[in-house]
Amino acid sequence: MTFIICSTQVSVSYSIDWIDTIKKETKGINGKDFGEVQDVSNGYFLVQRGVVNKGRFCTSIF
Repeated sequence: MTFIICSTQVSVSYSIDWIDTIKKETKGINGKDFGEVQDVSNGYFLVQRGVVNKGRFCTSIF
């Protein structure tokens, strides 16, 4: 199991209900598949990619 911890800073001018993003696919700027949002809590969200070889990472919402 691999864990990658990273943080990003995103400025948005609209409100997002982050709980609604659970079980949604995430994509990067270049269309790269990052995986599926598994959990949202304490200003972070957990993304998991893969079925057998699971990769997980956590990043800041803000």
